[in-house]
Amino acid sequence: MNIVQPVKTLNCKDYKCPLPQVQAKEALEQIGELEILEILTTDEDAEKELKKWTSQTGDTYLSSNQKEDYVAHYIQKAPQTVRQEAKKHPKVVLNHDLKENVIDGKSFILIDVREEIEFFISHIPGALNIPLGEVKDHLCKLDKEMTYAVICRTGNRSDFACQLLAESGFQHVYNVLPGMSEWDGELSD
Repeated sequence: MNIVQPVKTLNCKDYKCPLPQVQAKEALEQIGELEILEILTTDEDAEKELKKWTSQTGDTYLSSNQKEDYVAHYIQKAPQTVRQEAKKHPKVVLNHDLKENVIDGKSFILIDVREEIEFFISHIPGALNIPLGEVKDHLCKLDKEMTYAVICRTGNRSDFACQLLAESGFQHVYNVLPGMSEWDGELSD
C-alpha cells in the first residue's frame, strides 16, 4: 500500500471551484519538483476541475481520499522540463483600454471577481462584484449576449472566471490585465 506524503496542505473546504485551482496554482510554485500537494475540498466539482486543470499544466492528479465531511486531493508537481502554464483565456483587454468604456466598439459590463472585502476597500465605479467562488451561481443571471470585462487584482482569478464564462457559452468575455494591482483610473470606496 502506497502512502502519499504531501509536503504542503491547502484547506480549501467551503471554497467553490475554481478557487481550489487558484490556490493550488500558487502553492505549486512554492514546492519542489515531484513533491506532492494535498488539497482539502468540499465542492463536489473539485475532482473533475482539478483533473482538467492538471492535464493542462503537466502536473499529475494522483488520487483522492474521501474523509467524513471533505475530500483530500493529491497533486504531484511535474518537473520543470514538463510543466507548462495552464491554458489562458485568449481575449484580453488592457487596463488603459478599459478606461475608454468600450471594448471592440461595444459597451460592456465590468465584473470584479475579487472577494467582497477587497471590493469594499476600493473598486472601479460601476463594477459588479461577483467573487470568483460565486461566478457559477450567477451564470443564469447574466445575459450571454452582453460583453463582459472581468477584473481581479492581477489577472489570475479573472482568467479562471473568463474561462468558466466562455465554457458556459458566453462569447464576449475579456480578461482585464494587469488588473487592479496597476489600475490608475478612478476608484470608488
